[in-house]
Amino acid sequence: MIKRILSIQSHVVFGYAGNKAAVFPMQKLGFDVSPIYTVQLSNHTRYDIFKGSFFEAGDIQNLINGLKENDFLNQHDAVLSGYIGNADVAMVIANTVKELKANNNNILYCCDPVFGDFYDNQETGSIFATKEHPAMFLEHLLPLADIVTPNLFELSVLTDMNISNAGDLEIACKKLIKLNNKANQIVVVTSTSFAQDKTGIAVFHNGNFIHIESTKYKVQSKVSGSGDITAAMFLCHIMKGLDIHTVVTKVTKALDGIFKTTSELNTPELALIQSQEFIE
Repeated sequence: MIKRILSIQSHVVFGYAGNKAAVFPMQKLGFDVSPIYTVQLSNHTRYDIFKGSFFEAGDIQNLINGLKENDFLNQHDAVLSGYIGNADVAMVIANTVKELKANNNNILYCCDPVFGDFYDNQETGSIFATKEHPAMFLEHLLPLADIVTPNLFELSVLTDMNISNAGDLEIACKKLIKLNNKANQIVVVTSTSFAQDKTGIAVFHNGNFIHIESTKYKVQSKVSGSGDITAAMFLCHIMKGLDIHTVVTKVTKALDGIFKTTSELNTPELALIQSQEFIE
């Protein structure tokens, strides 16, 4: 039977970010995906102009209620969350995860605590991430998560640490798990390289630390979505029952292929469709 993932995060019409970046790889890996949008924008916010809608907690809850009343909600095997606009939306997601786990303790929850791209954007204010966002994740969502996927900046903020080398990185992962009070939690950290010509992924789980670096390709400045793809693919491979080292290797190779293609084609957004062969 095909497994189903409930994916609650942002969406863009043009380009790749949030669900737009995550859904296709999950489908490509053989999963059925139910996307819910926390925001719907014309394009991601690295562009000077973007238009769209920002959904409130009631909007998200209404969709969840529709799934529940049709008995669709309990047909999901995992939840993936990404960008969340405010604490009220976080509570809707938290309550949904709790309900699913109460009915099925095998449900996996992967939380991508997205706020790094918006953290210092003063013009957008509360629409995007504020300094309350780290506390929102730490209080409501991260303690529920089986997998947490911050980027290096987000990990440093969540743990209040300056991370300048792999040793600091491992300590920060341990600290985050302790803060979340979830000993068996998997921490996946993206953008972890400390060299300009490299990029990397680090994983900490059950006392084991893995840090893999790969080539950093030159791409256009607007290219976004790699963290969303990483969280989505990591969750899928874990659901397939693969061991952590195999998962990290597969995700690293896929991202390397996607970014190499994006660089070669010099596209303003990820060349996700052109490089789909690397996902499998």
